[in-house]
Amino acid sequence: MQNRHANSHSSPDLPRFASAQPPSVMSSFNCIGCGYNFTGLTIGGICPECGRPIEESIAALRRQETCGAATASMVLGIVSLTACALCGPVALVYYYKARKQLATGHYSRGSHGMAKAGLIMGIISTAITGVMGGLFLVGGL
Repeated sequence: MQNRHANSHSSPDLPRFASAQPPSVMSSFNCIGCGYNFTGLTIGGICPECGRPIEESIAALRRQETCGAATASMVLGIVSLTACALCGPVALVYYYKARKQLATGHYSRGSHGMAKAGLIMGIISTAITGVMGGLFLVGGL
């Protein structure tokens, strides 16, 4: 039996890549040093504005914390719609606390979404509670 790879210099088990270029940044995020948008740049490269390595900005993006007030707003909003309507106004209070904290820029993007979700659910719950309370008062007279 003849070895079919006898004249081959490369192993057939190794993957072949069409391009040897390093991956590039696909999503939009900015340099932590100067705010330059990295979309389309090579991940292993440096910021063209300030010379800071792109990896530093990626690491900083991963380290961002979640805002506690935004989390509280979202949780209270969920609770206000599912179990206790009185949590709706409290969710609104925590939304406004979160909004002030989020303005500092030290929190993750997800925190902004959680705060908005808490706001929306808090408004819905408060409106439903107001309508139901009004119907109760009108019907109870």
